[in-house]
Amino acid sequence: MSNINNCQPCAPTPTQPLAPPPTCPVSVECEEYIQSDCVISTVATNCTTVYVDPAGDVPNETVGLIISEGTTLTDVYQQLTSTACIFNPSVLGAVLQTIGDPTHPNYNQTLNEIFCQIVCACSCDEECAGVIPVSIATYLNVTTVGFDITFLAQPDYNYQITINDSNATPFTTYTWSSTTPPNNGNAPISYTINTSQFIRTVSSNPPVITTPPPDMELAPGHSYEVYINAINPENASCPAGPWTVLTQPSLDCGDDCATVQITVAGEPNNLNNFEISITFLTGPIFPIAYIINIYDDQAQPLTPLDAYYPISNAPANPDPISGLYPQTITNYEWELLTAGGTYTVQVTPVCSIDPILCVGETVEQEIIFAGPTLCVAPDIVSVAVIS
Repeated sequence: MSNINNCQPCAPTPTQPLAPPPTCPVSVECEEYIQSDCVISTVATNCTTVYVDPAGDVPNETVGLIISEGTTLTDVYQQLTSTACIFNPSVLGAVLQTIGDPTHPNYNQTLNEIFCQIVCACSCDEECAGVIPVSIATYLNVTTVGFDITFLAQPDYNYQITINDSNATPFTTYTWSSTTPPNNGNAPISYTINTSQFIRTVSSNPPVITTPPPDMELAPGHSYEVYINAINPENASCPAGPWTVLTQPSLDCGDDCATVQITVAGEPNNLNNFEISITFLTGPIFPIAYIINIYDDQAQPLTPLDAYYPISNAPANPDPISGLYPQTITNYEWELLTAGGTYTVQVTPVCSIDPILCVGETVEQEIIFAGPTLCVAPDIVSVAVIS
């Protein structure tokens, strides 16, 4: 066997051999060795992504393979053993972030499902050897913006708690870590931490990290998955969870729901009816219904026939003169109205019922209900006879 290894040093363009190649007998194989510096790409392409450090301590890192026109095979080898190496922690981290981020351009739902199946099938029995995990966690004081987490803290253990918001896009986590063991005693104690002390991280590029103060507020009416990681004095750890916690739904949308004004008047010749004119003023969400209540001058509520008055069709166009959206509810009847009585009419716009009740600001108007017009024959004061 012979070889050809007599090329000139690599140049931008192919070179001529210094000597003609040897003539080999037909029965002998010939091999030609070409240095990787001599193999030059004529195309430009790349397969890269960005690794985002979860802690935000280091800048974002571009990982993967970059090939330009003129890139040598030597440079490709170097990338495959560094920035594109599959064992590079930044490469592995970027792959995991791609699998877990539905907003990533290379996100694949099937890979996400496979990864979740693998995670759920894993056991931490060996990893947790010698570590007492958190087996019971209690959630108290659940509000629209957070809750208390109570668990049994072991002596000299540290704890890391992660709350995942499965409803947020991009993926959002809330984390808390004890800097010193919450229990320096000799026996387990009940320890409570509120979610207002957690750090909020949004998996964006770059990540958005919010630390208290101000206090962290969770979204109302959302479900959250809680994981508690117990770390013993030897720094061995054991995660437990998830526990699913649902925050209380919000009963007020604030500025998101519509703002309305009302005009109330009695309907002539009708004892038990008000006419309520509702005008939509502003708001990003148009009401789908109204809650209407009437109170008498004794501040005792009167029960309406229907607490929710649904809107079948929202007006498509505003009034050409006022620019507002008028709506009138007529013949809406309440019993026990008394002529001459003073009543307060309250109207609350409803912008959402499912999955949570979302209402706007309640407006009210006071009215003295006159009742129907009475026709009484006049008294006869004189009689004249005309012949």
